[in-house]
Amino acid sequence: MPDPAVGRARGRRRGGEKRGFKDRFAVEIDAEIEALVGPGATDGLDFEAIERAARRQALGVAARAVERRLNADRTDYAGPTAACACGQAARYAGRRAKTFTTVLGPLTLERAYYHCDTSARGCVRATGHWV
Repeated sequence: MPDPAVGRARGRRRGGEKRGFKDRFAVEIDAEIEALVGPGATDGLDFEAIERAARRQALGVAARAVERRLNADRTDYAGPTAACACGQAARYAGRRAKTFTTVLGPLTLERAYYHCDTSARGCVRATGHWV
């Protein structure tokens, strides 16, 4: 008597059970591209234009993921005060955002900011530069 598992494996190789999955997967990929690029955005566009639009959107998604990951790190906070270059205590004044241009696109990163009332200078703890 033939092994039923062998028959099932052969059926898959010929496009049996997995064919339906591949078709559903292709439909879902198409829907995701439409969602990234915009509904109807692919109508009348050539392959290169669709590829550029999908790449731009995918890079934007990656940029937001990197941005969230980096902004989640709050180790630059040194407490309610930090030493100023003038020797006085600078108070924590919140987080300041700075936008950088990267290969993924613009990233906005937040850093701990300290301000010294004595010297009227501020410092971003991530860089340690007083301005």
